[in-house]
Amino acid sequence: TSHREAAKAISNAVWKRVISKPSVRDELHANSVHICLRGNVDNKSLDCFGAAIVTIAALQVAGYTSYLALSEDHAYESHPKEEGETNPSLGDLNLSTCEIAIPGNQKAQQEKRGKEISETFTSNVHRQSTLSPQSSWLYMAANPIICKTVPMALAAIFGNINCQIEKKQGKSISSDELYAIKRDLLWVLHDGGHLDTFPFALSELGDCEENVTSDKGLQELTLPELENEEILAIEKLFIDSILVSRQSYNDAQIYPYCYAGHYHKDAGREAKEEEYRLVEAVRLYSLAAKVASGYVYEVTDSLQLNKTMTKIAELL
Repeated sequence: TSHREAAKAISNAVWKRVISKPSVRDELHANSVHICLRGNVDNKSLDCFGAAIVTIAALQVAGYTSYLALSEDHAYESHPKEEGETNPSLGDLNLSTCEIAIPGNQKAQQEKRGKEISETFTSNVHRQSTLSPQSSWLYMAANPIICKTVPMALAAIFGNINCQIEKKQGKSISSDELYAIKRDLLWVLHDGGHLDTFPFALSELGDCEENVTSDKGLQELTLPELENEEILAIEKLFIDSILVSRQSYNDAQIYPYCYAGHYHKDAGREAKEEEYRLVEAVRLYSLAAKVASGYVYEVTDSLQLNKTMTKIAELL
């Protein structure tokens, strides 16, 4: 069986077991490994990340070389190119891609799975897209994070732990204990060098430290990029995330700027001796908007991006 045939068969089998919900995004933990293992028991549904993790794990158990590929709002599969395959989606990388996380069980959705991601934009005969992987935000301008190692895949799993455990009357209730567990797991990977090319995981670690700060997060460090100005380790995590995105992913990511902007927006609200750094937050949000402006806009491709930018406008 070819790699694509196997990926399609496994992902179709996974989605057949997924509980259908009108809006998976409304579920707090749709992207967690817990739901992968207990979704049927707890009556919860997977999102694209959870489905991708399960499919890739199954491919590896079946003896295929398979990697998790991530953009800022989508997950798919990558693998070494097979004979005769072209690579229109990943530039110079000697890899091909597979769609495996298209939700639904209609024939049209099943047929999309196993295909090269570039075909996502050409397979709909009723609605032709002007996008390509190189111009799409959902596919991060063909600059995905490829989790080729187990620690990188673990970083993706840990980073997707949602510490908001409940919503009541429109307000989110978070667990400090879960933040601490997530923080410590990510620090282990960070100290092992496994987050060096993973902006999302660095930002999530910074977010954990911002919410439940440890002694490591309060360490004072200097950065050559800031003329050796002293900053907290928490802020360095956000800066590292931005630098990695610029250096390794062609500055194709918006969220590193948003995480850093949120950090500066909140700075000083509780500690009166600190400056309230709204100006720096606005600068970072403007850089996020600059990256967003480089993408070709289509509603279905940029839905989550629209929500993010609207939320920033509300915060300001």
